[in-house]
Formats: sequence, structure tokens, C-alpha cells
Amino acid sequence: MNRRRTRAVAISTLAAPGTDPTVVFGGRGGYGWDPGALRGGTSTPGTAGSSASTVAAATQVTADQLVGVVDITTVLGYDNGEAAGTGMVLTPDGEVLTNHHVVEGTTSITVTVLSTGETHTATVVGTDPTADVALLQLADASGLDTVRVDDGTVAVGDDVMAVGNAGDAAGTAAAAGTVTALDQSITATDESGQDAEQLTGLIGIAADVEAGDSGGPLVDDEGVVVGMDTAASSTGGQAFAIPIDTALSVAQQIVAAPVVLGTGPVD
Repeated sequence: MNRRRTRAVAISTLAAPGTDPTVVFGGRGGYGWDPGALRGGTSTPGTAGSSASTVAAATQVTADQLVGVVDITTVLGYDNGEAAGTGMVLTPDGEVLTNHHVVEGTTSITVTVLSTGETHTATVVGTDPTADVALLQLADASGLDTVRVDDGTVAVGDDVMAVGNAGDAAGTAAAAGTVTALDQSITATDESGQDAEQLTGLIGIAADVEAGDSGGPLVDDEGVVVGMDTAASSTGGQAFAIPIDTALSVAQQIVAAPVVLGTGPVD
């Protein structure tokens, strides 16, 4: 069965153009992409281009890190291929936050609640492709544990952990890292290099994020969610997350008017 990991993204890091790594939605294992643009924000010089050899390898998560986290498996209708991603439970009755690119083009979605092993089908409440945010609703869900969310700010130098369904491998992984930049912008395309979209206001991190981590929580040293894993270097080491307050703001708009924002109501 074909397995599509992620869409492609074009970005140029702060490293010299000749050594810029390929960066993809979800990170290593995703589709490759050509150099584009990264600009703006606050950064720590020399860290934005970190390689996989300069960051800690991802490890198995702890039980506490699994609370409120889900694995997402989708089926792509045009060829019955599969894609894998991650999500965060926002409400006890099963609202789940993830990336738009995790569920784009899917015909069915299955979600596994990692702390309990429960499996649910899910529907898309709405998405915002320009923000790369989607909100799902699990069927027949109740009493679910939710992620803990930080309403404060993240700073360059903060220790963080990227949790997700790394590489769609057995067992969810946690990649330790450090915030290296704030307010970053990347230009994203699909795997064919079309439909370019720009994501702005991202958190830059040095961490071994992989394909499948998309939609997973970026947590601080107290285990509180500060961002949503979204993109990373194909060689590992450099990653990007949507600030959680940004993602939640979009989710609130979706709840108020379930739509593909900018295009009209969801069918």
C-alpha cells in the first residue's frame, strides 16, 4: 500500500545556500522540496541550520507525555494510499487539533488515543490551509484526557520536546530540542511544487522532528504545550512549530463557523 507522508515545502535556512537542507512538512521522511525563503523573526545565530548530528535523537515517550496525544491515520481516496500524523485532544468529547496537511485530500480518518489505546473514526470539522490548521471531531468519544496548554510565551533558548508519530513507526517518539528562533516564515508547496502557501509566525527549534510528527505537541520543560509540530529539515535537526495560541485561535474560528477558511463551508 502506498504511504504518503507529507506535502513538500520550499525554504532556505539561515545557513549558506550551498548547504541548505531540504525541509518538509513533518520533517525527515517527507517529500523533498527546493530552496525558497525563510525570513524575519528572532533567532540565535548559527543554530537555525542545525543538523541531525547536533541534536539528540528522538526517544520513546513517557506515559505523561502521551496524555491528550493521538495518532492519526488517513486513507487517500484516489489511490487508497495511507498517511500518518499526530493530533492533540482539546475537549473531553473529542475535538482534536492537527495540521491541515495531515488530513488534506483524505476520504477516511482513524484516530488512536495513545494513553488508552481507544480507536475512533473522525470527521473534519474545518480547516484553514493558509494557517495549516485543522480541527477534527472523534465519533462516540467522551471523558477523554486533554493536553495542557500554556497561555504564556516561548523564548529563544527554552528547552522543548517535540512529541509525535515519528516516521509512522511503532511507538510514539519524543525529540528533545531548544527554541532557536521566533516569528519565522516559510513558503510551502505540494509534492509537485504547486499551490505555494506561506506560513508565518512560526517557532524555530533544533530538534529531530520526522514525518508523522505533524500536528503533535511541542511541549516545554513542564510538559505544557507551547506549539504544534509542523515542518522540519529532511536531514533532521531543524524544525518549525505553529505557536499554540495561534493554532487555538484558528480552531476557535473553525468551531464558530465550520469552513475551509477562505473557500466556503465544509461539505
